[in-house]
Amino acid sequence: MNKWKISEAKAKLSEIIECGHREPQIIVNRDKPVAVLVSIEDFTKFEELQQKSRKPSVRDLLLELRKINQQEGDLELRPRQDRLVSLLEDE
Repeated sequence: MNKWKISEAKAKLSEIIECGHREPQIIVNRDKPVAVLVSIEDFTKFEELQQKSRKPSVRDLLLELRKINQQEGDLELRPRQDRLVSLLEDE
């Protein structure tokens, strides 16, 4: 991987883009990495991997439940039955 100072990156943008097709190019500011230029293929793979590893939010789950309910219609619930709670009973 090549490292480029920001000033070099501005002056040689076309070259950096060309090199980015082969391997990631690191942009540094005062010797600290601040950005990476990668090919669109690598970026797409990264996004797909990130989406797969992302945990769904509560909002996402509720929206999914709403879709299922719309597809299947209202679910019928059995009437509640009283249950005996052994801890409350005198033995």
